[in-house]
Amino acid sequence: MGVVTTTATAKAPNAAKAPKQDRSRATRQRLLEAAVACLAERGWAGSTVSVVAERAGVSRGAAQHHFPTREDLFTAAVEYVAEERSHALRALPVQGRAAVVAALVDLYTGPLFRAALHLWVAASNEEQL
Repeated sequence: MGVVTTTATAKAPNAAKAPKQDRSRATRQRLLEAAVACLAERGWAGSTVSVVAERAGVSRGAAQHHFPTREDLFTAAVEYVAEERSHALRALPVQGRAAVVAALVDLYTGPLFRAALHLWVAASNEEQL
């Protein structure tokens, strides 16, 4: 009987961690999406950790738990934009030039591009970025 209790006890911590990890990943994802949206709409100067946290629906403390500094947040946002654009490019159909051109135009005129553009411009003057 002692073995059954030990096995059940050993499984409980792992089972409890999964939902917390999922919530943490979801919070991080919301923060990255909010950071990109803020950059696209407000630019670098108007995008602060507080503004991003509010848009993501989390506290500033939660935002700083995931990203201790503004630079950490927006550096991660740059990586997120690059990953999203890479996924979008890989998803393009091999056939049909018109569809590929239209998709590329969408990639370079949408909010992800505007956010990346703001980051690139800010990075030219911000050594930390």
